[in-house]
Amino acid sequence: MRKKLEQYNEHLEEQVRDRPRELIESHRATIYTLSRLAEKKDDKTGKHLSRTRLYCKIFAKRLRLNSRYSDIPCFSRGDTFVTQIRR
Repeated sequence: MRKKLEQYNEHLEEQVRDRPRELIESHRATIYTLSRLAEKKDDKTGKHLSRTRLYCKIFAKRLRLNSRYSDIPCFSRGDTFVTQIRR
């Protein structure tokens, strides 16, 4: 019985650890889908969104190179934030 409780506890802890990652992925997918819908609705809006994504990626890459921002986690070399900005 004790072993089952320990296994169940480990299972619950794993679920708690995975939940934030799942929420972040869901949030990103929702934003990406809404932006794609906006692009389909209006070509001008779509091009604006594409340019904005490109500018965000350029700015993020440049900020990553600036030592002033090196202590911000999303700009650290190991973080995937910059690379996950949609093309």
